[in-house]
Amino acid sequence: MLGPPEELTATGRNARLFAWLNRLLRYTKQNQILSGVGYTRNHTPNGFTLALEPTRGGSSGTKQFIVKGVRNDYLQCLPYTSAADANSITIPADVALDPPDASLIKIAKPPELRAYDFDGLTWDGWSYVVVVTSPFLGIRRHATRVSDGKKEIQEVVPHYLKNWVIYADQPVGGTNAYDADDNPIAWMDTNRAGRIFCKTTARITEDADF
Repeated sequence: MLGPPEELTATGRNARLFAWLNRLLRYTKQNQILSGVGYTRNHTPNGFTLALEPTRGGSSGTKQFIVKGVRNDYLQCLPYTSAADANSITIPADVALDPPDASLIKIAKPPELRAYDFDGLTWDGWSYVVVVTSPFLGIRRHATRVSDGKKEIQEVVPHYLKNWVIYADQPVGGTNAYDADDNPIAWMDTNRAGRIFCKTTARITEDADF
């Protein structure tokens, strides 16, 4: 592959012309298009072309789903269907959750929102016990600070809501999440809503002994 030419050197009557050509050459070098991520520069006799390369991301592509049910470590969803009105969505009819209808797609929660990833875990100075509540209220964590015994009740905010739209993809390497029958779950919520465990002062029956 041919590269840019070297700068010209000359004295005498050609010096001014060569100086101008060298300035033009330096400008061209500074602004030339080089091969980069996602594309390759190919030289041809008539110039060059840019060849776009296939996307090599960390997932198989993001899709939208509608939440129908919530489990400890995963969601039960139906595929999103665009509505005729661009400002609304088509809400699919409810289906059986237990046993699950065949049309439901399991979407793993992100690891930081799963029940069993934290149950019995001591991490960053806190020990956790997970308490399972009603499906859409979600799981709660009973957190105890190891250093002084301070206690916190934590819940996921915002809650997963029925008929809410989420975005999910299939991470390369899997989700490390499994359903009740120990089948691996391919899809995972990308958590665009920014859900996280937060301290709450509200107490429910499951908090009585904490």
